[in-house]
Amino acid sequence: MAGGGVLLIVDDDAVLRGALVASLQRDQPFTVLEADDVRAGLALWRAHAVDLLLVDHDLPETAGQPVCAFLRAEGVTAPIIVMTAREATARSRSGLAAGADDYLAKPFRLADLLARVRAQLRPAARGDDDGIAIGPFTFRRTAKQLIDSAAGKVITLTAREAAIVEHLYRAAPEAVPRATLLQQVWGYRAAVSTHTLETHVYRLRRKLEADPKTPRLLVTEPGGYRLCP
Repeated sequence: MAGGGVLLIVDDDAVLRGALVASLQRDQPFTVLEADDVRAGLALWRAHAVDLLLVDHDLPETAGQPVCAFLRAEGVTAPIIVMTAREATARSRSGLAAGADDYLAKPFRLADLLARVRAQLRPAARGDDDGIAIGPFTFRRTAKQLIDSAAGKVITLTAREAAIVEHLYRAAPEAVPRATLLQQVWGYRAAVSTHTLETHVYRLRRKLEADPKTPRLLVTEPGGYRLCP
């Protein structure tokens, strides 16, 4: 991670974007990228090791989905902070359910923004890419890999599997309900069912567990799943 992290601002307000870029780069150790729409932002996320996204909640829907839901459905696992008009706070909370990690009402102070950004970037919140210990494995978030150094094994996860691990890790030791995982990893997509999640968990256990039939790392709880790192 370069300096304090790589941030991506996705907002169609060029004046606000410019002000945020100038403020975040002036005194803070951040590299800041910017895009004026969701698809351009997604292209930048795929091309760079982005640590956090600042996204305008009121951007138009993409592929029939709210902004955060679309980004999660496309495999974005980095923390997302949504920015929205103060009167739209209730909609911002719905953005959290659709896959955002936090929200900030406009207008906001730079100090408030920095506090939210740093909270999401701290290792416990984001799963530092120096590695997350999960049983015998080290999970590398950006590379989407499980590394067992003792056994000399490197297991590559799909984007969905990596997102499931990351969301469960953030919540640990608490369990995460199935509905919440579906919203966080897939976004609001009517075609996605709990069976889809269960299939991904089944495949993930085959990679994580010594005995997938008796899971010890990714365990089932009433209504959801829990990671026991």
